[in-house]
Amino acid sequence: METRIQFRIESETKSLAKKALDRKGISLSNALRAFLERLASTETVMSNDEIWLKEQIAETFERIDSGKVIYYSEEQVEEMMSEFFLEENVEEKIAR
Repeated sequence: METRIQFRIESETKSLAKKALDRKGISLSNALRAFLERLASTETVMSNDEIWLKEQIAETFERIDSGKVIYYSEEQVEEMMSEFFLEENVEEKIAR
């Protein structure tokens, strides 16, 4: 279904925009239609991305609640990484 959009703009702005579009062979209506279609498509993409993100967050919390995922604090992760790097260095020295 098509709809009509009307808005007010200064006559000089309209005139300059029309001249620029005429040089490109594009009507003012087509340029505005293309702009609005592009704007609308970004809103759809953002909505799809937001839906996906919400689903991912919900699934993550479900896994945490069910015990399938273990949550580590930042301190725990830093300690584990330090131990890992120490083991890597020891193994590297042994291999030499």
